[in-house]
Amino acid sequence: MNATSDACPLQLCTAADLQEKTRTSGDARFNIFDAGNPPALDLGCPPVLCSQGAVVWGFSLIEAAQEGSAMLPVLELGSLPPAEVLLRVLRRENRTDSYSFAEMDRLDDLMTELELAEADKRRIDPLVQRKGSFRAHLAQYRELPTVLRAGAATGKVDVRTAAAAAGLPSSAVRTVLNAELGFSARRIILSRLAEICLRDELGDEQAGILAAEIVAAPDPAAELQQLRYPELSRRQQRAAELNQRDSAGLRMEVQLPHNLEGDSVTLVCKVRTPDEFREILQRLDSLHGRIHEYLDLL
Repeated sequence: MNATSDACPLQLCTAADLQEKTRTSGDARFNIFDAGNPPALDLGCPPVLCSQGAVVWGFSLIEAAQEGSAMLPVLELGSLPPAEVLLRVLRRENRTDSYSFAEMDRLDDLMTELELAEADKRRIDPLVQRKGSFRAHLAQYRELPTVLRAGAATGKVDVRTAAAAAGLPSSAVRTVLNAELGFSARRIILSRLAEICLRDELGDEQAGILAAEIVAAPDPAAELQQLRYPELSRRQQRAAELNQRDSAGLRMEVQLPHNLEGDSVTLVCKVRTPDEFREILQRLDSLHGRIHEYLDLL
């Protein structure tokens, strides 16, 4: 057989035959993917892949076929090098950017066991993750504390945020992960909470109490903003008070730059009638002597 081709005639086997094949070979190393929803067991079913007598892809198909009498198509790859076998397995799986960390973990272990060359590993990378090396991503995941690793594995938090929150005590992390929060809110809370705990040198118990207070707040993001940037929050609150004083009853607002970073403010006015315009002009005239109160907040 040509070592670079998998164009062998298809065979039909029962699930029992394939299970026996796996048992006899004693090799289930390629059974690395999470159980999912296998394709329907009909004429369009993709063939189970075998290499030198051992099943390398299609374990979920075999499992599904046990419940009936379906015959499964089988393609024998022959004596392909391990890297070529794994490449065909991943192409058949066809789930780029959708593998769980547990699957990537098992895949990396399999590549090590197969003693693949670095060049072959680089060929495999884009079949697992389109951008960058999945192995670098996996290395970050493996370094996470247990509770954050579990959060990343279940999709509650991304690896980058988890790495930034690695210094938080497990109790605080668990409180945030278990709270009814959206993905974005959870990410912001973990990142800011880690910054606050580091800045204020909070102990484990204090961090846990703070985490509970934040997730219980009506607006956790606003609560965090005030705790993380108290002076900025104070100035923003003062700006809101000034606007309420100077613009009440009118469609007029003194807008300050984002995070108060800048050297100018913006006056926004909306009018529908000449009388409304006249009233705004009068209000602006009185604002002339107080505009410095806004500028001093920048």
